[in-house]
Amino acid sequence: MKLPWNNKEELEDLETKIKSLEEEKEKLQKRFDAEQERRKKLSRQKQEAEKELNKLKDKLRSLKQVNEEEEVEEGSEFKQLGFDKTLRTVTKLGSMKSEEKDMVTVYSPSKIQELEDLKSLKNSVNREQYNKIEEEKSFIAFLDKDTVNTVIKTVPFFRQDLNTGSKFRTSRLNQFIQEEKYWALVSAGETHIYKERNGEVEEVETIKSRVDRKHSSGGFSQGRFERKREEQIDKHVEQVENEINSLDPVYLLGEKELCQELPGSYLGGFDPNRKRPEQFYQFQKLSF
Repeated sequence: MKLPWNNKEELEDLETKIKSLEEEKEKLQKRFDAEQERRKKLSRQKQEAEKELNKLKDKLRSLKQVNEEEEVEEGSEFKQLGFDKTLRTVTKLGSMKSEEKDMVTVYSPSKIQELEDLKSLKNSVNREQYNKIEEEKSFIAFLDKDTVNTVIKTVPFFRQDLNTGSKFRTSRLNQFIQEEKYWALVSAGETHIYKERNGEVEEVETIKSRVDRKHSSGGFSQGRFERKREEQIDKHVEQVENEINSLDPVYLLGEKELCQELPGSYLGGFDPNRKRPEQFYQFQKLSF
């Protein structure tokens, strides 16, 4: 009887097959490791892309909110105005005088149709002046029939007022600019708090927390995801509230739904591309 392990040729053949399989296994392992590394790299790239996308979405959302609230039409005559230039403009306006006592100042946080004394305004200005401000809101108008008219749009920190006299009433705007105050730029997952006075800005606190982005798929998992997301947002808002509770006065800019849950005065959205303090005041000017 011939035993298999005495078969030299068969043993050599098996050894060759084993060696070949081991080499194939090693190649497959290398391919597997390379694929794992490739997947890790793709995963990192995906996370970085999602992070950048979320930042851009936040900017887009804030910009849309600013545009919706200001109702800036295409071809608008209003131009962005820097903080220092605004101060110089207001100083010049405040120095003007008229013996006729016909210089009209309008503070309008909303459209002028909501002014308590709209009839007096119509009696104090001409048709061109009225038409220029009729569809605007959140502005301060300095109107004079004999010189240049100036309208400054800004966030609605002021109450409505109408004044006709020998000088423009610039004191209320100057007083607000010169007082010490706090600004909170609020968004889900990242909020910045600043102290500002007369254009001098100091960052007080930055609150960052994880807030997942909106779920794109439907079904049961979406409901569970949204509940988790709401909990994350609530936690972020609570952290922000803890920071600003001791500050006064506080003016809130950002996502309206979040700002409504916080102490302070909500003044609208903000443009993330503007520098500070222009980002707070959002000055625009129209002269005619």
